[in-house]
Amino acid sequence: MSPLQCTLKVWYTFRLACFLYYDVQILKIETEGSDCGVYLPKEKLFKTAYYKLIQSNPMGFPPNTCNEETPPGIYCNEQWRISLATCWATFDLDCAGHQCTVTVPCMGGDCCLQPMRICRDCPSNIIQIDPLGEPWPSENCGAAEPPPQAPPGTLCTPLCNWFLYSGIISPKIDETNKIEKIDNVLQLKSNEFPIVITTESEGTYKILITDPYGKIYIQREGELQAGRSEIKLDLHNLMEGNYVYSIFVNGQLLKTDKLILKK
Repeated sequence: MSPLQCTLKVWYTFRLACFLYYDVQILKIETEGSDCGVYLPKEKLFKTAYYKLIQSNPMGFPPNTCNEETPPGIYCNEQWRISLATCWATFDLDCAGHQCTVTVPCMGGDCCLQPMRICRDCPSNIIQIDPLGEPWPSENCGAAEPPPQAPPGTLCTPLCNWFLYSGIISPKIDETNKIEKIDNVLQLKSNEFPIVITTESEGTYKILITDPYGKIYIQREGELQAGRSEIKLDLHNLMEGNYVYSIFVNGQLLKTDKLILKK
């Protein structure tokens, strides 16, 4: 399986507002590649752009990315605010001599503002992203118009609701067990997903299967015996696509990784 053919470019701005809030705003998104339309519809486009932006953190906002000098632990900050225009238009355009798809704000619409809690686990650099309350204002594209460069018939789409998703952004960790590792992504080739957990004593486990943005599709909990335990997850109700699995033992995150389900 070849890597996904999709390049994502993001224009953004940021500021420290009132010496208190860490504000980030996306101004424009450009995509290029045959897989972009399939794997990055509008809602996922903004989730992916913001989550990758927060994870890489070029703004330097706390909690900072982990380095060799960072003491192990979980670092959180509740002063983030994510904003974007309420209504956006997506259309094809000539981008410096090649065709691409741009997503830009519509004219005359409002802005959404969403306070966020950002937590980063060090040294793993796993990020937990949770919205604090609901975004405001409410979605309304009635007065919004597509930008002048948009072709006739282009619609304005409200996109504030993506803020309501939260979840873990996974690191890249190797795994086997009926799994093939391809370009740092795991590909499962059957509807049965066996997971082996080895512990020195009895305990509890929880396994989550989510989409890349934290929406839970499968949750499994149970008891562990000392030694080797094998848990088999039935994935036949899941559609083909990209997922994330997370394993917790005694309430602590043991492992999380990306997963592609092929049927």
